[in-house]
Amino acid sequence: MKTANLAIMFTDIQGYTEKTSASSREEARDLLSKHANLLMPIIRHFRGRLVKTIGDAFLVVFYSPTAAVLCGTTIQDALYRYNSDKDSQNHINIRVAINVGEVILSRGDVYGEAVNIASRVENITPAQEVYLTESVYLSMNKTEIRTERIGEFNLKGIPEPVTVYCAPHNKITQTEDDVSGAGNIQRRLTAPALLTMPYGGKHLAEVDSEIITPRRLKVLLISALILLVAAISTFIVPRVRNNYQWSQVESAIGRGQIERAQSLLNQIPNRVETDTSRRFILQVEIATRLLERHESERSALILADLKPQDLSDKTMVFRLQLRALEQFIEAGQLDTALHTISSIATYSDTEKRALIDMHIVLAEALLKIGRFEELKSEVEFLQTVAPGNAKTHLLAGHLHMALSQREQTFQEIKTAFIHYEKALQTELALASNELLLDNVAHSYEELQENEKQQVIIITQAASLIDKYLGAKAIDPLISQLENGNNNKLARRALTAQIAKLGASSDVDNIKLAIEDLEGITCNTATNRRHAMRLIDRLRETGTADVRPLGALLKFAAKQNGCQAYALQAIQRLIGKDIGFMAKSDLTLAPVLEELSNANCQRLKNRQRAKAILDNMKRIGDLRTVGPILAFAQKSPKCAEQAINTASAILGTKVQFQESSAENQ
Repeated sequence: MKTANLAIMFTDIQGYTEKTSASSREEARDLLSKHANLLMPIIRHFRGRLVKTIGDAFLVVFYSPTAAVLCGTTIQDALYRYNSDKDSQNHINIRVAINVGEVILSRGDVYGEAVNIASRVENITPAQEVYLTESVYLSMNKTEIRTERIGEFNLKGIPEPVTVYCAPHNKITQTEDDVSGAGNIQRRLTAPALLTMPYGGKHLAEVDSEIITPRRLKVLLISALILLVAAISTFIVPRVRNNYQWSQVESAIGRGQIERAQSLLNQIPNRVETDTSRRFILQVEIATRLLERHESERSALILADLKPQDLSDKTMVFRLQLRALEQFIEAGQLDTALHTISSIATYSDTEKRALIDMHIVLAEALLKIGRFEELKSEVEFLQTVAPGNAKTHLLAGHLHMALSQREQTFQEIKTAFIHYEKALQTELALASNELLLDNVAHSYEELQENEKQQVIIITQAASLIDKYLGAKAIDPLISQLENGNNNKLARRALTAQIAKLGASSDVDNIKLAIEDLEGITCNTATNRRHAMRLIDRLRETGTADVRPLGALLKFAAKQNGCQAYALQAIQRLIGKDIGFMAKSDLTLAPVLEELSNANCQRLKNRQRAKAILDNMKRIGDLRTVGPILAFAQKSPKCAEQAINTASAILGTKVQFQESSAENQ
């Protein structure tokens, strides 16, 4: 299924049904013939294609919205001239409606919502008027045609209101002359008014110059007779051959033989100016077909060589270049995209905005794959052409944050936060940007070697969260808190910020307390006090969570200055005094010695260790729990068996939480 972005024009005759109902079939055919003879030369002049006729209605498509509107106004000029010397019963008055949009092309016909909208607008268009939709207004060259806004209309079958404009025509003045001398007043158009078309008649004159009238035909025939021999040898034969070559190119394009079409086109010389125009249209069609096949590189090469003359052709080339650029970015061909985007020219504010948006898309693609040098150039360009654009500031923030992580520089992070704040001030919806949220949360652990700088960064991050990010930052903050790479200052600040957002219940405080406990040695009074506070926090959790028991047992097994306090916490937690048996205890010394010497490097060793653990399980002495857990720590391959044995002796589940370092 093929699609294209085209301008669609509907025309129909006012009062056609009433005219034909009172006429014979021959008179009805004569009316339609006159109507077609008036309209078709104008449609061809503006490169329109008649898709079909529906009674008195024409459906015509154009590549250029500007050409479509000029065609409509020229038709009204032609009909004004035709009607000026006819009585009112023989007038032909039509209405013209135009829309632009994507249509489906199938077997010479066109379908789609853009066609439906054009048809609905035609229903509300008065006779002798040209109505156009907002999509035409936005894409046409407004310097060539005056327009006025009519208003918004709810059209049948169209879900949203459609804004409609008109091409206002010149005012035609009338004068009153007393031609009878006895008060008998008749209205008649003055001579200047007869020469003044509703739309000036400029383009109608151009169409007239292309039409061969009977008088012109007579002159041409006389000239042809005089120059017949020379014309045949010099012009006619080469021209016939030239037309055949053009037809071959068009036929090849129609069959999808793009390579053959391009080869044939390259063999045709430009003999006259119309050949240049024809070549341009065919090259545009070839480039379009290549884009449909996602052969964007070949299409871009053709488009780069085109030299469009009028504004509508330039706009057409711009849109195709933008499509090629989109395909380059989607395919990850960013080097080609960078080269292409630098060569695209714009001719209107709308095109400039579209190109800026494409620069932003390209910059986002460069950011994803870490091409920071090219990204820096793109950001600098965007800051020049769109300094107030929110996405420009967002990209600048991402760039400086990435550079800070690569180079560990304090100033880059500060600059990133300045850009983030400007982006959010301009467009608050960017507060949902995942990379922004992650970068703000990640900034809490940056520059840990310099506490003063870290405090400044944490303050900036907290301010950004409080002003703009709010609850959206909760998940990234919790994730950052739990990744284990934070120092005490960062952890404290993260916990405080999460609490401020009302999400303390979402934090796994037991996990955090266990991680803190694992990093403590009781070699100083300060460390011992901190360890005791953490032990109390774990003891107060009760037995609903099995992790605190494993953490306390693991901590007690270190045989450090806080062991007694940890054992007391365990006794209060499970109601059993487990102790840690020393090698000097003669009752179970042989079993303890055997476990101490065991290793789990080989299968045979693991089987022996299992037998020792099974024996200790049968003995069931609580004092063996400590050595068993110490063995689990030094022998990872037998850790599960050892922990299960300790759990069986204690009568309650023991679970060790892996530290962040072990996870990594």
